[in-house]
Amino acid sequence: MPAIPARGLLLEVLVAGPKVYSEISGAKKTVLAPAYQDTIGTRVYTAKSWAALAVPWEEFVREAMVHADALIEKIQPEVVRNSAGVAEYAILQSEDPYLTSTLFSKKFLPKFSEIFGKELHVVPLTRGRIYVFPAQGRPLSEFGIAEEYANLLVPLTLEVFQITKEGPKVIGEIIR
Repeated sequence: MPAIPARGLLLEVLVAGPKVYSEISGAKKTVLAPAYQDTIGTRVYTAKSWAALAVPWEEFVREAMVHADALIEKIQPEVVRNSAGVAEYAILQSEDPYLTSTLFSKKFLPKFSEIFGKELHVVPLTRGRIYVFPAQGRPLSEFGIAEEYANLLVPLTLEVFQITKEGPKVIGEIIR
């Protein structure tokens, strides 16, 4: 895996109160937030620490996407198949705190399009665990994701991201 950079982007929920973030098309609960590594782990920037950094948002995103691209290229998804051998979904798992930024990488869709087609549905259940589904597959409610979410100590979101060549957008939420 690529080394974890000093800073990057991650998905954050609005209820966590991030002060610096970018909205995501269609999202009601999840935003894209800049973060950094310190002695206690990964932290999102406060308004004060972001101002002190003095890096334009576009430059920060470009730098973060270099890591996201490298991460999505290196990570090996676990592809789950049904009894007929058809791929039903994939799981991306990593200790890298910036795993969720891979949804915004131009390399995300090509990694899965051969298996699932040109449109994906993605659920970033935690910062370290992402479910990837074919958009034309079974209803996501059939996969037990809401139940898994309810049992997690630190869940992220049940919002469903649609990934197409136009990029990611949120199209709904799995109901608990």
